Amino acid sequence: MKIINITYLIKLLIFILFNVFFSSFILASELNMVKDIYIELNFKNNQDYRKKALESSYEIAFRRYLNWITLEKKADIEKIVADLVPKDYVIGYSIESEKFKKEKYSALISINFEKEKIEKLLISKNIKFYNKKGPKTLIIPLLNLDKRMVLWDDPNPWFQAWIRRPLDSNLTNFILPAGEVEDLITLNAEDANSLKYYKIKKLATSYEAVDALVLKIDLVLENNEYNYYLKAYDGLSQEEISISELNYIQTKNINVGLYNLSNEFANFYDDMWVKKNR
Repeated sequence: MKIINITYLIKLLIFILFNVFFSSFILASELNMVKDIYIELNFKNNQDYRKKALESSYEIAFRRYLNWITLEKKADIEKIVADLVPKDYVIGYSIESEKFKKEKYSALISINFEKEKIEKLLISKNIKFYNKKGPKTLIIPLLNLDKRMVLWDDPNPWFQAWIRRPLDSNLTNFILPAGEVEDLITLNAEDANSLKYYKIKKLATSYEAVDALVLKIDLVLENNEYNYYLKAYDGLSQEEISISELNYIQTKNINVGLYNLSNEFANFYDDMWVKKNR
């Protein structure tokens, strides 16, 4: 007959209840996550690489978070971060894809911030902000290459650029269509270019999106080089979005350039959302 240790059971029950309570507390708390911060370190002597990676990720995440929720310039954000300890505003983290190679340590790190504490900090500095998720917004990346509109067809490097970036890493809740058969039937490239409301609306509804953006890239051959130009449209109101304030410098590598442009536009659109709701 197996003897049950009552003391052990009581301790186990307390441990389970504590974890359930703690998990509920975490879920109920005012949190915000900055995802997929890539850290890479070269091995040097005996160091705690995970600790060093976390310290770096706290600062990077804090800068990125302030960039999303405020309209402060990068230089001003740098000053804010330099005057405080980012770790003090962190409530949790997760580490994915951690690798120890011969000469390098690398990891993808996600950081959870305590929103209420950051709110108090920004209020004390009289900085306007908005720290709630924006509406679910469908991105429709359209490419105009040699007078041919490309949406679902391969290659569409503009679509691939949005696939490669973490869509849920912004203030705006960006989503991408999967490009499955139903999507192809609902909306084709010419429909997107013509801003056909009922088709764009149908696609947005299928993804439960409140907004839909048609982001059209014109690839133009100039002096034996392709240059790219972005136009942005609200697919539901059918109005062009002014992007004159979007700060972006082209690079010769189109794939890298389009990826950087997707990030710049995402941050620009976040700022638009902050301006409307601050």
